[in-house]
Amino acid sequence: MKIATLGLFALIGLITSCSAPQKNTMQEAEAPQTPAVEIPSEAIVFSRIEDEVTVLVNSEEVYNLKKILRTTDPQVILDLDPYLKPGTNEVRIKLWDNADGKCRTNHWGIVYELYNQGEAVDFWSESDDPTSVCEDGFKVDNTHEVEI
Repeated sequence: MKIATLGLFALIGLITSCSAPQKNTMQEAEAPQTPAVEIPSEAIVFSRIEDEVTVLVNSEEVYNLKKILRTTDPQVILDLDPYLKPGTNEVRIKLWDNADGKCRTNHWGIVYELYNQGEAVDFWSESDDPTSVCEDGFKVDNTHEVEI
């Protein structure tokens, strides 16, 4: 009986020690602003890479990522400035799929935006059809001209 009584008092003490939700009496405050990520003037911003991407500038490989990036956070921002020369430049983006024998669970896809002189000039989004036959290999080969 003493144990049950102590348990009841402990429960009452716990309930009364919890404060009731307070009504916010302050005026509506502005939501905190998340600082924007600075994007270089010449760049590619990837928000999805599945499974492997290679970037070539003027036929020279400048970037290769072999991982799966399915979300938009964090984005992969590739600064193209160091690789571009005055005039017309060819930027080529290639995507491969590596199913590793897991066709039912493996998909491929890519989403990116190309920036030239600080402005978004091209957006690309492509992925597999989940009902299609799964095949490893080369999936996307896009070429863009970037003028400097």
